[in-house]
Amino acid sequence: MLRYLVIPCAVLLAGLSPAAAQTVQSPPTLSYQIIPRLSQASYAVDEVFIRENFRLFTAVGITPGVAGEILFDQNSPAGARVQEIVVDLQQLTSDSDRRDRAIRERYLESNRYPFARLTNAVLSGLPVTIVEGTPFRYTLAGDLTAHDVTRPTSWDGEATVAGDTLRGVARTRITMSNFGIDAPKLPFVRAEDDVKLEIRYVAVLRKP
Repeated sequence: MLRYLVIPCAVLLAGLSPAAAQTVQSPPTLSYQIIPRLSQASYAVDEVFIRENFRLFTAVGITPGVAGEILFDQNSPAGARVQEIVVDLQQLTSDSDRRDRAIRERYLESNRYPFARLTNAVLSGLPVTIVEGTPFRYTLAGDLTAHDVTRPTSWDGEATVAGDTLRGVARTRITMSNFGIDAPKLPFVRAEDDVKLEIRYVAVLRKP
């Protein structure tokens, strides 16, 4: 049930790929710190209940344990990148204690691998000019580590700058099997391998 990640998330970073290096020519010096509790990561995964006429249900789990740093300058957005996003998976909760316990102990094994991390991440597709209070879209490419496995990921995002605060969301899809996690297949319920991850963040400019 990694679908219960989430992330979350995370969101969870140094070391750039050649493509990223071309994008990041002059990294911004402004640092935005992600505020835990004001931010959250979540997973969404479809489950089929065999004994209930194959009823389809989308399970959602959320964790407020999101921290990290984003290097971003609205006056010079090219080169924006994520220093790191770390998601506390042990705080993931859904509408089912039974599901949450299974995730911690059997599937995501968050008791053993408590954090997911997004690293080596750069933002692209940013507008040349960012207007305060006006949402802008971006693509985020970086390495996601969960369950002691690291895979490249691509996220679609939207954010807004208002004063010293950067608020945004980033979404992606992963498969549990790519992270060494078996999708739950029990006599009464089966989960899909595909997982939707989302990170909603509130980040505040760090003062010198």
